[in-house]
Amino acid sequence: PPGSSTPVAQKCAAGRYGSAAGLSTAACSGPCSAGYYCPEGSTSAEQVPCGGIQWFCPEGSGDRVLVTEGYYTITVDNEGNGVGGGGGAPGGKASGTAALPHGHGRILTGLQGHAAYESASGAAHHALPSGVADAAARDLDLLRRTKEAERHRGWQIISEPGTYSHRGLKRDCPAGRYGNVPGLKSADCTAACSPGHFCPKGSALPTACPKGTYGATEGLGDAKCSGQATLGHYTPTASTSATEVVCPAGRYGDSLGLTTDACSHDCDAASGFCEDSVCKEGYYCPPASVSKAQAECGGSAFFCPKGSALPTPVATGYYTVGSLSKPGEYQTDDDVNIRYDQVICEPGTYCIDGVRIPCPAGRFGGESGLSHHTCSGPAEAGYYTPIESVSARQVDCGGTFNYCPEGSPEPVPVGVGNYSVDGPAANRAWTMTCEPGFYCAAGVKRMCPAGRYGKPHPTPPHGSLTHRAPYAYPTGTYIGLSSEECSGPCKAGYYCPAGSTWHRGGQDTYTRRTSDKYTFAEVKDGGGGLPCPAGRWGGEGMTTDKCEGLCAAGYFCPVGSISPTQTSCGAETLYCPPGSGEPLNVTKGYYATGGTVTTRTGQAECLAQTAPDGARLEEICPSTTVGEGGLLGPDRWYDGMYDPFEYTRSVNEDGAEAQYGGGQSVPADPSQTEGSASMN
Repeated sequence: PPGSSTPVAQKCAAGRYGSAAGLSTAACSGPCSAGYYCPEGSTSAEQVPCGGIQWFCPEGSGDRVLVTEGYYTITVDNEGNGVGGGGGAPGGKASGTAALPHGHGRILTGLQGHAAYESASGAAHHALPSGVADAAARDLDLLRRTKEAERHRGWQIISEPGTYSHRGLKRDCPAGRYGNVPGLKSADCTAACSPGHFCPKGSALPTACPKGTYGATEGLGDAKCSGQATLGHYTPTASTSATEVVCPAGRYGDSLGLTTDACSHDCDAASGFCEDSVCKEGYYCPPASVSKAQAECGGSAFFCPKGSALPTPVATGYYTVGSLSKPGEYQTDDDVNIRYDQVICEPGTYCIDGVRIPCPAGRFGGESGLSHHTCSGPAEAGYYTPIESVSARQVDCGGTFNYCPEGSPEPVPVGVGNYSVDGPAANRAWTMTCEPGFYCAAGVKRMCPAGRYGKPHPTPPHGSLTHRAPYAYPTGTYIGLSSEECSGPCKAGYYCPAGSTWHRGGQDTYTRRTSDKYTFAEVKDGGGGLPCPAGRWGGEGMTTDKCEGLCAAGYFCPVGSISPTQTSCGAETLYCPPGSGEPLNVTKGYYATGGTVTTRTGQAECLAQTAPDGARLEEICPSTTVGEGGLLGPDRWYDGMYDPFEYTRSVNEDGAEAQYGGGQSVPADPSQTEGSASMN
């Protein structure tokens, strides 16, 4: 040192070096370089290499320092900056190795100082493969420099999170584990990656398994985790099960790896929004469904719109529709289990359990949404309602020949011998059997015409000729007439006004009284035919009380006579002018004229005068002249002779006058004549 009296040499202190002669201070030439240590008396700044990654030598080191566990050593440049560490290999390669081209493995060192390589199969070789010599040479040079650098570590640094350091060598936490604090010392790092997460090599913290995957175990090392979400499910981030969350009802998951409750891969990459998977119409999708047609809707009483979670019960008065069963049409069973909508029942129909049914004939549906087979009510009387009718008056019954009771599904033809009633001609509501005295055709009742009668026939057993069931009349009634012929013509001797019910009025007999006249009992038969009145006669089919005409002169016609000469007048004391209903007694002082002894037609007064004494008359009264007490013969007989024309007396057809034997005319009894032939 300066001032020394004798030249005593002193060693430079440890950590410093003296590289030149004549050094005069303890500082010597300077501090030992980082990465080296300088024992006492060192002559070089790089006197002794630090000696391996487990050692480090800061600048001015007199000895090497063993690295602290959890720290790693680095190389320091001349300015004191760290230029390498961890594995000590530039570019992050681990010490002792260098990569060969792909597929050839790695270069090895330490085989007695010789370079070699390890193939991909792990076998060690000393010869390099053909074609890779240049690359191998470069890597070997790099490896030599790396190994050299490992001997000159100048500082230690604590291992960062995600790494650990042992004996100065820093390594990444292995895949499947993470290191969340600095200074970790072993490959265990902090812990294994938890389920639902993965930890790539060098992880400082676990990373959640991405959506669409799941991590069922700990220690997973990459983003694939344990696998993808299974069908019918999706997995949010950090899921631990392939069935973490079921696809919600109404949706379906038909692919693996679904990420959201949309259960769809139709997603926007920028926003992450996914279109919902939607259950197909006609089907429903319970939770965890794997198909858009997971379950059929299940019958006409249910429908499933698109996206159905469960079948929807059809509303009362509605019917279900599908791909084949269209609105406004009657449904087919071909799509009965996959209906997707409901429609209100239209007028004229009703709906039960989702089935559209036409209102039955005889009823009508006047409004929408009916739900009972009675619909809106029965057809109105006088009308009928075919199937699917919308009005109580859907169709007029159609004419007098039909009738339609309330609730008629179709017109009922009026039966033979019946007529329709209750309503106008087009809208008859009921039917009646034609009463006696009438006939019925085409549902119209008419009187039997004059000259004919209507007496209905008894009904055969079970009403076989009356209405159809259930409208048959009870056995024991009668069948109405159906022709204008009615039951037939009025019997001879009777007349039948229109509407007569019988061909005669009673028994056609008469009774002679004790007096000089004939009388007949008057018989009535409830509107039946009436006997021709006395003085008239009639054949079949008479229409009025004038019958066929007047009884012929010389005859009388009692009630119900059938011939103009029904009964001869009878005797000389009787006469019968035309139209006589009974014989007339010849008046006292008169004698019967016309016809024969039994068919006298009139009477004439005896014109004989009283003769003078002893005288004789040229004409005398006939012996048939009625005298006292109604006895024949004149008061006085002169010659006892008859007029030679006595048997030729007669009256004309009208009974207007009588002729006396000598051609002399005398009036007939005006009370006994009709007056003229025109009255017949």
